[in-house]
Amino acid sequence: MKIIGCLFLVWLLVGCGGETSSTETTLGTDTSAGSENDAGSEEGTDSEDDTDSEEGIDSEDDTGSEEGADSGDGTGPEEGADSENEDGDSTSTVCTLEQDDETSEWTFDTAGKTLTFKIHGEDLFKSYDGAGFSLLDSDDNTTALSNVVISGNELTVSATGGLPRFTFRVDTYSRHVSLHMIKVEPASNLDELRGYSLELRFRHTGTLGLETLNDLVSIGGNTTTKTVAWSYLWTSLNDGSLGSVAIYNDSDSQADTDVDSSLASVWMFEGLPVPEGQTCWNESNIITWVDNYEKKFDGMSEVLLHADSLEELYALTNSLVIPNKISRVYLHTATWKFEYWPNHYGRVQVNTDVFPKGEADLIDYADYLRENGIMFHLHFLAPGIGPNDPVYADGTIDRRILGWGNGTLVAAIDSEDTTIYFHPDEGVGLPEDTIAYNGVSANMDTNWVRIGEELIECQTFDYDYDEVENIWELSDCSRQIGLNPALAYEAGTEIAGLYAVLGRNLVPAYDLDQPNSLMQELLDEYGSFLARVGLDHIHLDGRHTLDVAPGALRDFQNRLYSYTNKPVTSSTVGSSIDANMEQRFSQLRDNKVYTYNPLDVGLRLNNDKKYPATSWLHSQFSVQEGIRQDSRRVQLMVHESGVGISQDILDGHGLSAEVLELFTEWQVLAPVFDDEDAEYVANVTTQKSGSVRFESEYILVLNKNSAGNYIFTPRHIMGQTSGEDELTYVWQEKGTVLRQQVVDTSTTLSLTNPLNEQALSYVISVDHEESNSLVNPTISIADSGSMTVSGTVAPGQYLQYEASSATAQLFDENWNLLGNLSITVNGVFSVNTGTVMINVVDGDAKNVAIETQFIVNDDDYVLKTNEHLQ
Repeated sequence: MKIIGCLFLVWLLVGCGGETSSTETTLGTDTSAGSENDAGSEEGTDSEDDTDSEEGIDSEDDTGSEEGADSGDGTGPEEGADSENEDGDSTSTVCTLEQDDETSEWTFDTAGKTLTFKIHGEDLFKSYDGAGFSLLDSDDNTTALSNVVISGNELTVSATGGLPRFTFRVDTYSRHVSLHMIKVEPASNLDELRGYSLELRFRHTGTLGLETLNDLVSIGGNTTTKTVAWSYLWTSLNDGSLGSVAIYNDSDSQADTDVDSSLASVWMFEGLPVPEGQTCWNESNIITWVDNYEKKFDGMSEVLLHADSLEELYALTNSLVIPNKISRVYLHTATWKFEYWPNHYGRVQVNTDVFPKGEADLIDYADYLRENGIMFHLHFLAPGIGPNDPVYADGTIDRRILGWGNGTLVAAIDSEDTTIYFHPDEGVGLPEDTIAYNGVSANMDTNWVRIGEELIECQTFDYDYDEVENIWELSDCSRQIGLNPALAYEAGTEIAGLYAVLGRNLVPAYDLDQPNSLMQELLDEYGSFLARVGLDHIHLDGRHTLDVAPGALRDFQNRLYSYTNKPVTSSTVGSSIDANMEQRFSQLRDNKVYTYNPLDVGLRLNNDKKYPATSWLHSQFSVQEGIRQDSRRVQLMVHESGVGISQDILDGHGLSAEVLELFTEWQVLAPVFDDEDAEYVANVTTQKSGSVRFESEYILVLNKNSAGNYIFTPRHIMGQTSGEDELTYVWQEKGTVLRQQVVDTSTTLSLTNPLNEQALSYVISVDHEESNSLVNPTISIADSGSMTVSGTVAPGQYLQYEASSATAQLFDENWNLLGNLSITVNGVFSVNTGTVMINVVDGDAKNVAIETQFIVNDDDYVLKTNEHLQ
């Protein structure tokens, strides 16, 4: 007995008889494939995360300047477009979802092992090794689910005892197959399945493409074996989905057009989110949409701007963005809204200090960008609710906010009491335990409570205060967190324990598809704002606010995508959102413009956070890391979290012109950057241990040689022979951190030169907090020579010397040139290969705290990318 790999739907013929089939549906009817509760209707996974990046610059983007003009819904003429008759009434046309006459099938035997596996007529089955469906506990103990009952296109698997029992549905289409978990039994004891996961393992030939349709399922495996895992057997999405995956043929033997047809099949039939206004979403329209998507975002570049007024914003746009043909403008929360984390305002409250008429001015600015072929990107946080929220926390604390449990006040308190005695309701567990138990993000704090309408934050929970009566002591409580006053409360008053992401925002419960949904209200708020402003990018930082249940984050993000009516890019921390199916298609899947991290060219003034102003080497290395992260979307930005390029930065930094020229050079190079050059960068730039960032012995400085070709000059800042100096690396919130030695003028440094004998370059700065200046310093190289510089280096200033130059240069703390200083060289100012002994002595014999970088160069590398520029 086996499942025949053909699914007959009321409105769809798959072509089992070898005939070409199509579906004609009246617009407005349901065209989702399958039956019952098709999984994955609106979900998509995302990625990486570190909470610090919440305030960090993130990226991903969407504007292709001249190519970035909106093209309506991006699909061009549609087979299924609505039309109007003379009376203005809408008339429905027919949308045809076609499939060819090749068949797909996926059948199982009565032990739950794959029996046949075919996609689009190609047999991809590989003799099986005994695996199939299995249940894994938290210790990875495996129980085979080899008791299988097959009925039509459904199979139910269980262990020998019969429970638990899991039912799946196999859907087959011409270009792909999909597997949906549709039932878990016994439904009354799902909590017992926490900590368990169900896996299906199968072998195959060729290369398969797998698309998870929601976050209740994950995929793994290698080139010949795939694993599909359901890790949340105890829960479902609010639409009833239990976890689904779609599989298509992605072998090298498949032409790009075939792979695209398969992806279009998944997008058509699996209930994935579709841009708003698509009256017909068939293969032809999808391919046209993807083509327009590519045209819009090809070669995209971006600038992160900051302005304190609307006049400054327009001035920056006119003087910086338009002349330099920058494709997209990105505004962080510091410019476009009042707050980073919502607190006193809502989530889309426009900053009237910069946009005096609020949203109207913001829309006017977006329109101005579009008129100039420039796309628009705003930094959003996932929808949190601040303690002073004017809608959800003023007067009445919204009861739809997510909590970890309720209880009652044991003893009366007055308005100043900071110790509370709490009796939890039956079944309420320890707050910390509820996080893992309910799939809530570990970044949720659980020490907020609501009594009446007052928010209270308590620092200490003593769960064992009275074990007999089950009374907890909550102490060190801060009263009146938010708008509502601290009051006196009688014993027996309700207490609700609440989640607060990172202690900053209350969060909505995952109640999509439920009556009176708070999350749906916030989704409408975000989606309608996105549409009104006409943004070209969806971005949600602070994703933990939506990590309130398995699958909730992807569900929210994918539904948000459905509010867009034009091609958009997207980002959540680490990746695009899964709803951006466009990026899987052949012409886009390898396009590194969609990589999460930008190839950034940075510029930063010295500031009170003790972030030094970026030097020429800082800016070069951030590009180098961007290449190593496979990014080809060049971004002009500030190496500081949440800060954009402002007029003050452009006017105040001495290297503004040089950095802007570097940015424009990378606008040309990045879209055509050769893989051979990327391999060269990878060979000298390695991943930093314990980090997603990169480090290197070398800073690759972009330049041109005498023949006019672009070159990298590898600059090596020598490290101490002790090995204590870190390599140059990028720290997320701070940008590039250059290798240097922090010493004083009484220190002789023992450094290593791994390169050939050569003239020496250096940068020496005096610590900002140092009280002494460095006067007429002498830099001595043991067994070689010395250099005395005539002049004074004050705290915060930089003394720079380039090998074989006639003078040294003095810069202020922001790299503005203060003057050229004369030098006197005794002997030969060069370093040998191997150990080099160097010291810096103050001319007045004072002890001065200094930071040093002694630099040598490796041989130039000529970029192969030059061949793509001719």
